[in-house]
Amino acid sequence: MYKLKMFRLCRIVMVAAFLVISNLLFSQADKNFDVNFYGFMRVDAYMDTYKGQDLGHDIFYLLPQYAKVGDVELNQQLSSNISAIASRLGVRISSGDVFNAKLTGVLEFDFAGNLRTDPTMFRIRQAFSMLSWEKSSLLMGQTWHPFFGAPHMPVVAGLNTGAPFHAFNRSPMLKYKHNLNTLSLTVAAVSEMQYFTMGVDDVFFRNNKIPRNTGNHAKRNGIVPELVLTADWAKEGKLFAGAGIQHKIIKPRMVVENAMGVFAQADEFLSSTGFVGYARFKGSKLSLLFKGYFGENMSHLVMPGGYGVANYDPT
Repeated sequence: MYKLKMFRLCRIVMVAAFLVISNLLFSQADKNFDVNFYGFMRVDAYMDTYKGQDLGHDIFYLLPQYAKVGDVELNQQLSSNISAIASRLGVRISSGDVFNAKLTGVLEFDFAGNLRTDPTMFRIRQAFSMLSWEKSSLLMGQTWHPFFGAPHMPVVAGLNTGAPFHAFNRSPMLKYKHNLNTLSLTVAAVSEMQYFTMGVDDVFFRNNKIPRNTGNHAKRNGIVPELVLTADWAKEGKLFAGAGIQHKIIKPRMVVENAMGVFAQADEFLSSTGFVGYARFKGSKLSLLFKGYFGENMSHLVMPGGYGVANYDPT
């Protein structure tokens, strides 16, 4: 009971502090308020000779969809489609100075919500506010994962931006960036939302008819946000290089069952680490990008991989 009361008290204090800070920010930044809308309508008309995982009507191609049925290769299927789900709408907001920093924000939507089951759903892509000082910035909200590296990404004909060989993820986060002449350092605490790490509890919940509200509970139950550190170097707008490291902790399951059918509360966590590195030349008529990833359990970045059971104790 004491712990529950303390939790409620902490929550009330945090909510109150958030309301006070939000009111302070907007009360100081209501001058020079500016709003700019942007977006585009994109129509994809295509013919395909091979079936993928059908994410977003095959516009977002990842991996082959089907296994063989006998000697029949089901993926070798000619198909065609016309789609406009990649259309986009956004608004950029800028305001006055807050704590000697420029206050800006972005709210961006598209029509590709759940690419597998409901690719016509209206969804949030980005929603963040940012405080920018002369040599540093603080971002709060949802935007591209630091491993995506938005300025340096592959340019492809489809919607998948190089996945599954290139990270693809937008997540809620707190991100601080500091510029040192040609070098910038970024540290971020990242949560998970639409792109999340799978848990092991799905079968248990489904068989026991226990509702599960969201798919990202494995990361949420891991308590500690994903920690990401990146360094980026640029020279004269032509040469670029960078590297990064991320560390993630999840709790794969909340309940375990022994050989006697007795259930118990799971208490194990799983840690994983990933790395990224890139180099780029960007000229007026030629652009070269070299980028690579190496890591464990990077499925939340829409990359192949995951985790499995290492050992099992029947007691």
